[in-house]
Amino acid sequence: MTRTHVGTGAPNFLFRYDKYNRLTDIIGAYSGNVTFETWHHYVYNNNSYSDALRPVTDTTYTFGVIGTGPLPEQIFHGVRYTDFTYDRYGRIIVAREVDIRPIPDTRELRYYYNAAGNLIALATTYPQGIDSINLVAYDNKINPHQTHPIWQLIDRNYSVNNPFTAVAYNNFGLPTVIGGKESAGEFLGYDFIGELTIDYNCHGSGH
Repeated sequence: MTRTHVGTGAPNFLFRYDKYNRLTDIIGAYSGNVTFETWHHYVYNNNSYSDALRPVTDTTYTFGVIGTGPLPEQIFHGVRYTDFTYDRYGRIIVAREVDIRPIPDTRELRYYYNAAGNLIALATTYPQGIDSINLVAYDNKINPHQTHPIWQLIDRNYSVNNPFTAVAYNNFGLPTVIGGKESAGEFLGYDFIGELTIDYNCHGSGH
């Protein structure tokens, strides 16, 4: 994924897959693909296709040199290790995060869904206590993350509907414009300010 303007907080994204067509790495690279801002490295349990979209761990590196190997050549700042637990629908329900550097820390995130398939609460347990965020206001349209499991994994967003009312939707109920003049957000790892326009390309559907 290539940006028009690349800089801190706005890198390009490189996607790597293994021979089983499983996503193994998402690299937020700066121009020239020499250095990176973020690097997610996913590890899977076995070679089963059913687990192809369910990595068991995600090791995240921040700021470093890409190099020629499967992992960063140099790491300048942070390393975080995360392991996942899934429910029978393939949604992440527990993420245990361990910050290795620069400041060691741990936390556990628990995701709670309602009968409609939407996230209603995210409880984060730190060594000093629990911080819970409730998400209750959803529209009745289709969450664009539903269009591909990899998008769900990237944002850990498995909700059926959207926790916002979009500025505009297409004929299929997918948001085409989100945000607003004074808003900010994140979508597929992309930080945006103001309005974000989304285009869809549905191969094989005739749409």
